[in-house]
Amino acid sequence: GDRVRLQIDQSALVAYSQEVPAAAVDPLLASLRSQLHGEVEVAANWEQWKQAVTGRQPTLLVAFPHNSGERQEIALELGGVAFKTLRLPPEYVHVEGAPYPLLLLLGCDTASTAQQYANHIRYFRQAGAAAIVSTIATVFGPHAVKVGEKLLQTLLAIQRQSTLDAQAGAAWQADAAPCLGEALREAKRQALRASLPMALCVVAFGDADWRI
Repeated sequence: GDRVRLQIDQSALVAYSQEVPAAAVDPLLASLRSQLHGEVEVAANWEQWKQAVTGRQPTLLVAFPHNSGERQEIALELGGVAFKTLRLPPEYVHVEGAPYPLLLLLGCDTASTAQQYANHIRYFRQAGAAAIVSTIATVFGPHAVKVGEKLLQTLLAIQRQSTLDAQAGAAWQADAAPCLGEALREAKRQALRASLPMALCVVAFGDADWRI
């Protein structure tokens, strides 16, 4: 109850599927590095992802994975390595005592209504993600990266303004910060204005009342 705000402007961890060209991710990395206070680390695979989560405790997790497998074999591929998310260990998402991170899981149908894909979201939430922004339709990796970049630009701009308001007003309270649900809606609007209709396929899972 006393943790009402997500600090998404601190540090970030990024990883992507081998289906996504590295050049498509470069603009997103440059954008994050220009806006965040901490380091933006890139994980080449799931093992490096886990090491970064446990070692640096990033507050923003951004993954562009590719689905593989069905039922008990459901997996997400990063860097050419598929990883089964069934009963995902918490060290892949959150470390005890660290801030709860926002996770962008934008890839090929990572939040489909198909049972084998919907499970991914459940396992990441159980592992400690405060909220998950994901996709509900099959999309191309480069398109997901472009939408992710636009969403993050808007969310970070909203948090930056919220922080400035907090510094300027002595009576400002944490519950005066914008809700995640409202911020994400504005981010999707901005993406549509930028001719990125895939934003319509993006949904959030978790508590929309988190403040940013």
